[in-house]
Amino acid sequence: MDVWMLQGPPGTGKTSTIVALASALLGLPPQEAPAACSKAPKGPKEASLSPRRILVCAQSNAAVDELTLRLSKGVLDRDTGTEREARLVRVGVMMSMDAGVKALHIDALCEQRLKTDKDLLQTQGAAEAARKQFRELKEEMKQVHDRLALVRDRSRSRTATPDPAATASGAAWTHMLANLYQTSTGLSWAA
Repeated sequence: MDVWMLQGPPGTGKTSTIVALASALLGLPPQEAPAACSKAPKGPKEASLSPRRILVCAQSNAAVDELTLRLSKGVLDRDTGTEREARLVRVGVMMSMDAGVKALHIDALCEQRLKTDKDLLQTQGAAEAARKQFRELKEEMKQVHDRLALVRDRSRSRTATPDPAATASGAAWTHMLANLYQTSTGLSWAA
C-alpha cells in the first residue's frame, strides 16, 4: 500500500496535483486483488480483478469538498482517452459539507440505493400481481368458455331447430367473452 502526502502553502497547486494524481490512478485498469480479498478459488489463468480505490484526506472539510467536486466531474480513462465517471463516497459530518457534495455522502448514497431497491421490488411486485390477475382471468374465461360449450351442446341435442332467442343470447355471450379475452391477452379468440 502506497501512502503519499502533499503539503504546501496556499495557491501552489496542491488540489490540482492531487486531482491529477487521483485521476491518473483511477484511470488505470483494475488491479489484481490480494489473495486475502479473493472470494473464489482462482485457476492459473483466472485473476480476481478489483477496481482501484483511493482514500483522500485533508485537514479541512473545504479542502475535501473541493477535491470531491473536482473528481466528481470525471477521471481520464487511459485505455480510451475519454473521461468517465468516478465512483466517489464522501464521509464526515454532513452539516459541515458543501451542498454540492452532500449527494455523495455515504448516508445519501445508502438512502438512494435503498430507494432504488425498494422501487425495483415494488415494480417487480406489481408486475407479478398483474401476471397473477391475468392467469386468474384467463382461467375464468376458460371455465366460462367450457360452460358455454356445454350449454351449446345440450341445446343442440334437445332441439332440432335452434331457438332464435337462445342463439342470439349465446352469440352475444360469445362475442362478449371474445372481446374480454382479446382485451386482456391481446390475442383473438375463435369460438
